[in-house]
Amino acid sequence: MSKALEIEHKSFHEEKEWRIIHRPSRKWTPLDVPSKVVSVGGIVQVIHYLPFQNIPEHGLNGVELEEILDRIIIGPTPNPQLVRQAFIRLLTDASISDPEKRVVISNIPLRR
Repeated sequence: MSKALEIEHKSFHEEKEWRIIHRPSRKWTPLDVPSKVVSVGGIVQVIHYLPFQNIPEHGLNGVELEEILDRIIIGPTPNPQLVRQAFIRLLTDASISDPEKRVVISNIPLRR
């Protein structure tokens, strides 16, 4: 079975950010994290992605994006409003409720 580890990143303890680390196994199971081959910046690679989908027959519940997404924090970035609008659009397209309330801009300054 594929394994996923989660950790809280120390730099973002005030925001309670969590990271998921995926470690694929050699033997495939129905609960494995899906993947596809894509080109990112001209480099062909395997990308694993989380479908945020309940699978009740395997005891996997409460992981729909609507259920687990509290908010998206934007920043620091040169164009936080543009990034915010893009995420609001993506959440709207995914039928997530209250996207305008869920996407916020951080007050952390951009360092150059």
